[in-house]
Amino acid sequence: MIKHPITGVLACLLAVSLHASPIDEMKTRYPGTTLTVGTDADAQPEGLFYLRGNIQIDAARGASHAGANQTRDPALAKAEQFFDESPAFFAAGAGDMRLHKRTTDRFGNQHLRFQRVLNGIPVADMEVLVHLNAEGDITGVNGHIVRPSKALLSHMTDNTTPTLTKLEALQRVANQRGTDISGVRLLNAEMLLANEAPHIRWHLDVNPSRGVGRFSYWLDAQTGALIDVQNTLRHPIPLNR
Repeated sequence: MIKHPITGVLACLLAVSLHASPIDEMKTRYPGTTLTVGTDADAQPEGLFYLRGNIQIDAARGASHAGANQTRDPALAKAEQFFDESPAFFAAGAGDMRLHKRTTDRFGNQHLRFQRVLNGIPVADMEVLVHLNAEGDITGVNGHIVRPSKALLSHMTDNTTPTLTKLEALQRVANQRGTDISGVRLLNAEMLLANEAPHIRWHLDVNPSRGVGRFSYWLDAQTGALIDVQNTLRHPIPLNR
């Protein structure tokens, strides 16, 4: 039987209430490391966090996980195994974390940047970086945790198809600026999820086709209604929205 991805997330959240604190579990699982993490009102991991030290994943489970991903690289397999070992901490398993970007520095250290996704759509503001040394050992994990709200999970279970296309979203932005679509230059567009309604949103960064400026628009991906706009040259977007 195939488990629905949202059902898996709900199981992670339920497990939190039945077992030890995810923070205590993380500290116990990786002895010799240092964990710094924020918490929500229920003392669950949320916000900025940093796990430092030599992070040893379970050897037996790690080998099995890597074997199931023979066509994929060892660094990615090891990072995914780390997520599989800590579903309650992130309210997500490896299948919910999508590799977004990776870099290798001049010392051979790899840095893998992951987004948290629900039904393939990234959760706004949640990002996790896994750092590996030249030998392929995980030496640190940091980022920003956003725990999906019950309202978001319910919405994604009931209705996961946004009606507004990227082109239509850009047209709405042009209308807001009192011009046609040729009057704005699209710099970046991404669909994101938010814990508060409206849950599915378009985020577009644009600048005028003529003149100087950069503006960030947030639109309801269902109705096209404007949620927020900022002049990001004058007021950089904060980490928490």
